[in-house]
This record gives sequence, structure tokens and C-alpha cells, in this order.
Amino acid sequence: MSQQNNIDKFLAWKASISKEDLTQMVYRGRLNRSIICKEAGIGRTAFKTNSQLIQLIDEFEDYLSHQGVLGNKTKSPKGSVADVDRNIFPIRDLSAAKIAQLERVNGKLTQQVLELKAELSKLQELKEVVSEMGLLSD
Repeated sequence: MSQQNNIDKFLAWKASISKEDLTQMVYRGRLNRSIICKEAGIGRTAFKTNSQLIQLIDEFEDYLSHQGVLGNKTKSPKGSVADVDRNIFPIRDLSAAKIAQLERVNGKLTQQVLELKAELSKLQELKEVVSEMGLLSD
């Protein structure tokens, strides 16, 4: 995929995202790149290899920081960005709880689908037997 294509996808995503959505994407004082990749349809490596894209996201984060969306950013001793504004963690906890609940529901529904498929298979076998006996016309 071309670098310009990834830049165009990022710019389209940036234009379509709301401030509320952005606050949910903050992780350690930065926008969560994995979420951006999924929503914008950009490969994760593009944020490491495309210098123009890196510059665009950095500029966007600086803008959001000045707007108060990202809070204050500071460099940790290892050089990674650490979030000084700890108000984002309750939002992330709510997201994690919601994800866990959805995974439980998904598991239950998957089990129910498997049970229904097994029951359908049994009913199809029964239909074949009844049809072979001549008790049922197709």
C-alpha cells in the first residue's frame, strides 16, 4: 500500500472522528495507534515507517494536547510518553469492562449456535430416514 494512500486514509479518519471518540482512544497520553489503524484501515507498520504519517500524527497529538483532549504529556525516563492526567483511566476501565461483558455474551451465543447446529443435523438425519421410509414426500 502506498504511503500517500495511508496518509489520505489517516486524514479522512481525522476529519471524521469526534472529540468524544478521541478521548476514548487516549493511552498513556497519546492516541492509541492500534485503534487508529483499525478505524482508518492503515497497517500498524505505517506508523513506524512512514515519516510523513508519523509527523501528521505527532502534529495532531500536539494540537489535541493544546485543546486539552490528551492532557499533559511528559517523557518518562525510558523515553516513552507517560500520561500525567490520570482522568483517562476510568474511561479505559469502562471500556475493558464492556469488552469483557461482550466477550461473555459472544461466548454464550457461540455455544448456543453450536448446540443449534447439532440439533439441526439430527433433524436433517431424521428427515432423511422418514423420507427413505416413504412417510414424507418432498
